[in-house]
Amino acid sequence: MRVVDSEGRAAPFDEGVLILEENREYQIHLRGNEGVTSCHLGPVALARSVDGTAFVLHVGHTVGRMELVLDAPPTTLRQPVEVRPRAEKLDVAAWSALVDDLAAWLPDLLLGLSTASGGSVSLAGVQAGLAVAAMEPLLDPLLEAIAAVVRAPTTLDRERPVDRRMHAIRRVRPETLRWVARHPEVAATLTGSASGAQAPGDPWVPTRVPDATVDHPANRAVRWYAERVAAALDPLVPALRKASSGLMDDTAAWCLALAQSLERASARLRHLVASTFLVDLRAAPPDEGAMLTLQDEPRYARVMRLARRILGARFSADSPAGEALAPVRASFELYELWCLLAVRRSLDAAIGAAPWGHGTLGEDTLLAHDLGGLTLHRPHASGTLVIGYNHTFSAQAGRARHALTGERRPDLVVQWRAGDGEGAWVVLDAKYRVQRASITEAFASLHVYRDALLLRHHGGKPRAGLLLVPEVAEGCVAWAAEDFLAGHGLGLWRLRPGEAENGALGRWVLGRLGLA
Repeated sequence: MRVVDSEGRAAPFDEGVLILEENREYQIHLRGNEGVTSCHLGPVALARSVDGTAFVLHVGHTVGRMELVLDAPPTTLRQPVEVRPRAEKLDVAAWSALVDDLAAWLPDLLLGLSTASGGSVSLAGVQAGLAVAAMEPLLDPLLEAIAAVVRAPTTLDRERPVDRRMHAIRRVRPETLRWVARHPEVAATLTGSASGAQAPGDPWVPTRVPDATVDHPANRAVRWYAERVAAALDPLVPALRKASSGLMDDTAAWCLALAQSLERASARLRHLVASTFLVDLRAAPPDEGAMLTLQDEPRYARVMRLARRILGARFSADSPAGEALAPVRASFELYELWCLLAVRRSLDAAIGAAPWGHGTLGEDTLLAHDLGGLTLHRPHASGTLVIGYNHTFSAQAGRARHALTGERRPDLVVQWRAGDGEGAWVVLDAKYRVQRASITEAFASLHVYRDALLLRHHGGKPRAGLLLVPEVAEGCVAWAAEDFLAGHGLGLWRLRPGEAENGALGRWVLGRLGLA
């Protein structure tokens, strides 16, 4: 395999892992290409190049691990991939610091819709709805495990009453002897004393015979697990399809492919129940009788282990070997969330730490958290200091947050107000970009925010605005200079994970709010 970017540079391999950079396009050239019928990035099928000699791989705004799957019948080849941040934005150490900071704050903030994986899904961690979708690789093994149980189920021996000819009984039970004793005409045949018309010949006598049945508590639990997993997958299918609209092309394709895979697995689970003896059993969670089999029988233990991981899926930022990998948010969204945390820290460094209250942050949602409208607040200077994340400024006049020229959602706002007095606020836009052309474009939105956004009881327009960036490129240094920031009340501020900030940003913001 040889992988090259759009400029023809070969992507390196590190101990068998293919190393790529985010937001780039690559071509995958294979030796013996004619034997490879398809190539997938996770569940997403890759298209061939125009000349048919390579597969085209587009890596979006995503950082983490992936897997390329190449089908070359009868062989399936799996190539581990690691996507790293763009070198001009953040190095690996800075990105690791960003992930570690968010994981230490609220681990499930990392979880989201993305083609890359970071962290793992197991029975330990924080509960998050999307973690169930991340267990997609375990669905085929679960189906195979249930099919193995169906082929050779554990049975339960029961005794059922029957009438048998006396000579056919090989094992005489005490209750059969008692019945014979109560019927002298039958007992006579045993002693040979019966004669003539009184002799019953070979009489019918009641007895009990063993009967193996598949109505075993462990089999009832297998049906229960199958139906519970199918029910857990069902709501994710429409949610993933809905989430795909408006996303970047690579993430949208991943959402649609994953939705299709989950829908297919749910249907196969239900068909496996409906077309086998499981359909005649009553589904029941495992009880004490079932657990003996579920723990001791390897086939049943595999069903329980896989189903429990899917049903009890929890996300952890750690990635132990052998655990299922979970998708994380897009890289620019993770940087925005980290900036929210960094601004809070910087304010604390400037004025002293204090508890910050918040609303629904950290509660479970079905898919990636939409944290728009999140508010962090703490007391300060006889008033309240607030950090707002993705607050919506409505185009409708009369709202507390009003946008003159159409609805806007700045990344961050910091506002302060004491009692019934008039407060003040500033707008901060986190931009995971560094090139001059991209920064110039971002400044346009900052100008719009400063001129068009109004916040009632906080002085109307913001007093200042900043672009928060991971690096200040060579052509952008003037916009980050102290005199530029002081003279214009806007500019660039370098905010980089892993570096001590010491409250400088917090002091600048507080000064603009009149709280120096």
